[in-house]
Amino acid sequence: MSDLKERLLSKFELKHVEREVEGEVVYIKQLSAAEAESYQFDRIDPHTGEVDFERVRGCRAELVAACLCDEDGNLQFTDDEVGDNFPATFVDAAYTVCAEVNGMRGELEDAEKN
Repeated sequence: MSDLKERLLSKFELKHVEREVEGEVVYIKQLSAAEAESYQFDRIDPHTGEVDFERVRGCRAELVAACLCDEDGNLQFTDDEVGDNFPATFVDAAYTVCAEVNGMRGELEDAEKN
């Protein structure tokens, strides 16, 4: 393996990070670039290139489910479990943290404004 490759892979290793959400310590998985792009582009109509608001429905719960993990990095919930079992205030707060950890803050808000 090249020196550059080794340096970059070790420096930018995917991790899970500890954060606090609504007074609870949780772990948030960092998504790979492919996972993040899949999540983001699933909201866009492939025919028009515009945000498809039907595809935005449930996206907060989906990101929380894709990121909320245990201390070993194992995901804990499905989209439906998050959406059906947690209050909207928790999902919104957890979504904010998940989006920030994964460098996604702003995309959804921009889409909601349009």
